[in-house]
Amino acid sequence: MSESRKSKVPSAAEFAVFKEDRRKLESSLAASRKAQDRLTKERDLYRDFIERANEGVIVIQDMTIRFANPRMREMTGYAAGELTGMPFERIVQPEEFPRMVDARRGAAGGENAAAIYSGALKSKSGDTVWVEFTCGITEYDGRPAEFLIIRDITDLKALRDRFLSAQKMEITARLVGGIAHDFNNLLMAIMNYSAFIKSELGPNSPSYHDVEEIGVMGSRAAALIKRLLIFSKPQALDVLSVDVNKQLVGMEKMLCHFLREDIEIVILPEAKNAMVEMDPSHLEQIIMNLAVNSRDAMLEGGRFTISADNRSFGAREKLGEFFEIEAGKYLVLRFSDTGAGMDDKIKKYIFEPFFTTKNDGRGTGLGLSTVLSIVRLYHGGIIVESKPGRGTTFEIFLPVSHKSSARKDEDLLDAADIRGSGETVLVVEGVTAVRDVITRMLSRLGYNAIAARHAEEALVVADLSKIDVLLADVVMPRMSLKSMTAQIRKLHPEARMIFMAGYAQSEELKEVVSDGKDGFLQKPFIEAALAKKIREILGKNT
Repeated sequence: MSESRKSKVPSAAEFAVFKEDRRKLESSLAASRKAQDRLTKERDLYRDFIERANEGVIVIQDMTIRFANPRMREMTGYAAGELTGMPFERIVQPEEFPRMVDARRGAAGGENAAAIYSGALKSKSGDTVWVEFTCGITEYDGRPAEFLIIRDITDLKALRDRFLSAQKMEITARLVGGIAHDFNNLLMAIMNYSAFIKSELGPNSPSYHDVEEIGVMGSRAAALIKRLLIFSKPQALDVLSVDVNKQLVGMEKMLCHFLREDIEIVILPEAKNAMVEMDPSHLEQIIMNLAVNSRDAMLEGGRFTISADNRSFGAREKLGEFFEIEAGKYLVLRFSDTGAGMDDKIKKYIFEPFFTTKNDGRGTGLGLSTVLSIVRLYHGGIIVESKPGRGTTFEIFLPVSHKSSARKDEDLLDAADIRGSGETVLVVEGVTAVRDVITRMLSRLGYNAIAARHAEEALVVADLSKIDVLLADVVMPRMSLKSMTAQIRKLHPEARMIFMAGYAQSEELKEVVSDGKDGFLQKPFIEAALAKKIREILGKNT
């Protein structure tokens, strides 16, 4: 064998270099595997984050959805795989699409990349999903793409809208309360001065009916203010035992004139116990507001039915979406129409203040919210049943009363028959015209009337004179009503008190009314009402 064909044995130095190179290669491969494992774990971690995220995540490429996480599918109602490959436009409400595209382009161009945008998506069922989203740039299958991180704010927006509605109602309540106080004082003077003139003219006078009409218009204006006050905070109410069966029958003629001729009215007053404890004007508001609602739902005519019956509950029970009512016996007023009906989406918002589906200016959005406020005031409940094309039924639940609607004999008496016997009535009223009207009525009724302009003047009078009845406005200048009444009670422990107001919240009266011994008169009131209230209060002395 020749020398040239013999294998060359590496030297020790060469072998050492080879071992070092191998070690480096193995180390590099190990590091590469470690890095690959780390990347795989991070990828799996990020994928897990995206799959479990409470926000929707989508990747858009060429205006087409390439990826959507489970939350995005849940948000829009699509099954796994349905969103992938779908045009982005299909899941956006048409009116919101241009704005959402502009927001994406702005973020893609680096403008306000961290900004949060809002918009409205369209679910598979067509419902609106209100969202907030952020945008960013990514790469998908080696090509540029955009990703959106989307948060469902539908419930939050509904809560925000309700809060704004509540603020509107609070502003409305303050405005109405302020107007009511001043306006009822004006009506107090108008109604009673016209009554004074009427009593002096006699029925044969040419001006008698004109003056009488002034009083009638004043009463109607007072009723209007009372209706507006339902939107204010709880106030003193004129609660009576009302026979709903009789009320329905009595309103039938008015409803016939109020509704259109192409609407048939059916009234079925069949409740065995038709008595409820409430302000009669509130019952009228419920009936008229629901009648209006049904009339506007039957544009081509139909049938409007009001029925009354009874139902009992053995335990506290959830009633519809808005109420829980206590165990007991209830009167059920059922209002049914054959109108257009409504779907669950609309039904969800019908009791929201200012919500209306009437786009032609016919509706204010306050009718059903008024009904809701009244029913809550009397611890009742409402059930609504409606389907598109199948009409609507409202069931109003009101606790029944076991009192009779028959009035006491004294309630049937005329003011002239309920006269005083010279008792002293201290009148505390800041408005001159109202103060003069009240003192004149008291004098006509046989009482000794003493007038005071404010609390300080009233205390001076009370210190010098015997007082049988204090008749005071709830709004007291210079001193609180509570402070004034406390001092007068010390001076005259046997004196009875009647409080009056154009607008008074029930909390204010609770602070001064003494264990049911005192009375309240809602302005504007007439001479007969004043006479009966004083007789009632003085009767509690015996």
